[in-house]
Amino acid sequence: MITPRFYASLSLLALMFAVQVEAYCAEIISVAQTTSRAIRYEKIEFDITVASTYANPFDQNDIAVDLEFTDPDGITLVLPCFFVNGNTVQSVWRARFSAKKIGAYQVSAILKNAGVSTHSLTGPSFTVDNSAKPGFLRVHDHWTMAFDNGQPFRGVGENFGWEPTSTNGKHTYDYLLPHLKDHGVNFFRTWMCNWNFPLEWKTTNSPWYTSSPEYFNPSGIARMDEVVDMIDSLDLKMMLAFDYHGAFMTNTAWSLNNYNKVNGGPVNTPAEFFTAPAAKAMYKNRLRYIVARWGYSTGIAVWEFFNEIDNAMYNGEAIVIPHAAVTQWHAEMSTYLKSIDPFDHIVSTSISHRQITGLFAVPDIDINQQHVYKNTGGIPSMIMNNSGTKPFVVGEFAYEWDWNIDFQTIATAMDFDFKRGLWYGLFSSTSILPMSWWWEFFHDRGTDQYYQAVREISDHMIAAGKGSFTRMPVSSAGGSIEIFAMKCGSQYFVYAVNTSPSSVQNKTISFSVADDRSLQVIFFNPETMIYQPLDPVTTASKKVDIQKINFVGRESKIFLLSEPQDRTGFKLPYNNVPHSIPGIIQMENFDTGGEGISYHDLESVNNGGAYRTTEGVDIVSIAPNEYVVSNMVRGEWLDYTVDVTKRATYTMKIKASAIHAGKKMKVTLNGAVVFSEVLIPSTGSLDSWTTVTLPTPLLDQGIQQLRVWCEDSDLAIDAIGFVVDHVAPTLTMLTPTHNATVTLPDAVVFSAEAQDEDGTVIKVEFYNGTTKLGEDVEAPFNFSWSAPAGLHAVSVKAFDDHGLSVSHAVSVTVSPSTIQEPFLGTPIQLPGKVEAENIDKGASTIAFVDNTPGNIKEEYRTDTGADIEICNDVNGGYNLADIQAGEWVEYSVSVAETGRYDFSFRVATSMNNQRFRLLINNVSAGIINVPNTGAWQTWQNVVMNNVPLPAGDAVLRFAFDTEFFNLNYFTVEKSIVADVSGGIARHAIVYPNPSTQDFSLVSSVPIKKIAVTNMQGVTVLIDEKISEERRYGNSLASGLYVIVVEFINGSRQQVKLMKQ
Repeated sequence: MITPRFYASLSLLALMFAVQVEAYCAEIISVAQTTSRAIRYEKIEFDITVASTYANPFDQNDIAVDLEFTDPDGITLVLPCFFVNGNTVQSVWRARFSAKKIGAYQVSAILKNAGVSTHSLTGPSFTVDNSAKPGFLRVHDHWTMAFDNGQPFRGVGENFGWEPTSTNGKHTYDYLLPHLKDHGVNFFRTWMCNWNFPLEWKTTNSPWYTSSPEYFNPSGIARMDEVVDMIDSLDLKMMLAFDYHGAFMTNTAWSLNNYNKVNGGPVNTPAEFFTAPAAKAMYKNRLRYIVARWGYSTGIAVWEFFNEIDNAMYNGEAIVIPHAAVTQWHAEMSTYLKSIDPFDHIVSTSISHRQITGLFAVPDIDINQQHVYKNTGGIPSMIMNNSGTKPFVVGEFAYEWDWNIDFQTIATAMDFDFKRGLWYGLFSSTSILPMSWWWEFFHDRGTDQYYQAVREISDHMIAAGKGSFTRMPVSSAGGSIEIFAMKCGSQYFVYAVNTSPSSVQNKTISFSVADDRSLQVIFFNPETMIYQPLDPVTTASKKVDIQKINFVGRESKIFLLSEPQDRTGFKLPYNNVPHSIPGIIQMENFDTGGEGISYHDLESVNNGGAYRTTEGVDIVSIAPNEYVVSNMVRGEWLDYTVDVTKRATYTMKIKASAIHAGKKMKVTLNGAVVFSEVLIPSTGSLDSWTTVTLPTPLLDQGIQQLRVWCEDSDLAIDAIGFVVDHVAPTLTMLTPTHNATVTLPDAVVFSAEAQDEDGTVIKVEFYNGTTKLGEDVEAPFNFSWSAPAGLHAVSVKAFDDHGLSVSHAVSVTVSPSTIQEPFLGTPIQLPGKVEAENIDKGASTIAFVDNTPGNIKEEYRTDTGADIEICNDVNGGYNLADIQAGEWVEYSVSVAETGRYDFSFRVATSMNNQRFRLLINNVSAGIINVPNTGAWQTWQNVVMNNVPLPAGDAVLRFAFDTEFFNLNYFTVEKSIVADVSGGIARHAIVYPNPSTQDFSLVSSVPIKKIAVTNMQGVTVLIDEKISEERRYGNSLASGLYVIVVEFINGSRQQVKLMKQ
């Protein structure tokens, strides 16, 4: 008898057999270390060969391979591996590991099928050797991050969002990252998106990448490999944003998103992405791949889930993705990311300007992040207000966010905000200084070289306090001066900034200190990176006053205070006095500060044994109280703070010696090369001297930094002298003054005074930007320019008979005229066609009102604040753009004769329910409803019929009640009613017109027949009933129609109808 127990036993045997078959089919064949030497905090690679079935090697719920490491302390670390190539017969997987500890490791591989471990194999043991690298960055406190070795770190850098979207763009990672590194940057932020590192995008619109149907985009993977190698070699730290908000906005890039069902994804809407289990599983596959392939890099400092996730959550003021869904998603994904990342990277996400309920409290989000535009002055309070239990950073900031604006017109304000935003961050409790946007603009202006000054002070602060920061109370200096003070160790650092464009004189910088003592005060100029000692101060009642400080407009100043004997780290003139040019500089009197700051010498001792015996420069005595710098070796350099007292060309005389001929030196001033190659002839020995004479280019006046480089070995230098050749002319720009305003029709009047100490001024030229306007060859030097309205950077340039010149630039605002006049000089003739961009001339509230300053599209006209852009309609040209509620524009017209006229408006919008009003001489003539045409450059006509116009001059005003839509042109035609007998009939009236439902037709003369024809010439309705009033229209589609009315008296009338 076969019992149920028999069947149960048979089932168990079948299950065991199935498991054995599966185990046999799922096997790890080998584990091999492919990196020859394992070094701490460097990439160590392993290849794992697997024989296993799978459908998708990137889906961890299908197949997954992990490496399990046992470190020297017996702690187990699990590292995900990533698929390289192969098939179900044999596939290759790779692990990239970075060891935190030195010593012996054991490794084994684990294979999972459908989430169940099916096989494991012990791999090779290996030993990790030590390195000087400090390790991975960790959250430390609100002020700093810290490396594994405890070394504090503050990020100084910017957003480098993506590479150029065209192949002729120069701002690539290969070009810009080394440049930023050379100028003090140690941190940057970048994006993954469909045009940059498109890991999860099948379609990319960048020429650097290739669209691909693969699960992960191969071109995106390859470029990320290259950039991660690059940042590791440059010792740069990166915040990597996995997604940007536009990828989850239906009007931006959702149509291309890999999670969208139309592209083979699991969900229909962005909101479903945050809740659907299939989307979450897919995203976790992505996180696993990122950690497996790039998690080893110590250059990756922060994983960032989203750039400005709140912008994807809202459509205007309406919430389209719930707060709770986004917060819960971040909680789940951050916990998962932490669980699979054995390197324990810092995790963040970012918002724009809307707080998301609970997001900043998610436990596994390590750093909270917000972005700031058009409010740089609010950064210190924002950081302070968000300094709760977690560190807080400003991930993006800038003076302006709108890329449609010509930044050259606001460049000065952009530069100022760039600089003060960095200082605000340095003196606030944030571990990453605010990172500016617009990296291409600031690089092309040279503004990004400013990072070097901020980084230098940041390094001073960290070194002085060993990572500790204490904010000190300050006293208000009043007016436009802001003050911030910090104590780091025993030293004090003060940032003072004049936020006004005007100069401020005789200010006192006051702040509190921990105790009363004597302190030396050093002024650091961030523009020149030159340190200048000021009079020492003695504190009283635990307060410091630095007096008589003058500021030019928008100037930042840094003050450092320390014990009088403590000069380490501060580059100061020897004996506190800059070397004068013209004059002689003795080489042994290089600046104080120490190795790497005021000099670089390959040996740490003074092998000459004379003069400055505690420093590493080799100084030899050649006579009582006479010294030279000797035994110089290639790569060594010396710095000298100099005061160029005259703006002039000079003869430079270098007294030097060389054992062999052809020895070379280099001379730079403020980092710019003055002489790239100074050849020193052989003098036979280092005790015999020669003088090399060279003419210099024009040297600017002021305190500057001179550096002498040794380009060969076996050189000695005694002194460098400077003698004036020719003094440059001097120039005073009398008018216009800086930030002056001129109102049209007045001209911009240039007036300048120029003199020359040792020659003659031969001419003065006048410029608008780089365009020469004119010149004057005799004093007084004057010029008059009829400028268009707008902001202008104007300058004057004086030349002398030695070919030397001097220039002075100011900003001038030319305001539109307060007198309204036609744009083309005479009123526009009606009937006719009117281009919408030809609004009247005149200032705001005179000829127009616009809610944004200036023509933000910067097309066609600069004399108006109305926004004008290039038009893609059939005949091209321009159109009014960015129309907003409350704005209006006016047109001066001349009407040929009194009568009724038909208006037709050429409009485009992707918004619903738009409208504006027509006013004639300030009297309302009606409302024009603007339909959704489908896109901003998809154009359609809307009509307004039978508008009465008086003969003669009139002013038409379009008052805009809604936003946003575009207007290309409008036509005005006489409302003509044709009579077959040659007369004019005006018997029929259609109302309402435009109509949203049906319409009525009323006639004072009996009707014989009506015919309704659409714009394609198709007759869609015929009615031959006779009555005085008829109702039609419910069956008509939206559009423009012509109604032809035939009367029983034989006359005919045409009426235009708009059905909406």
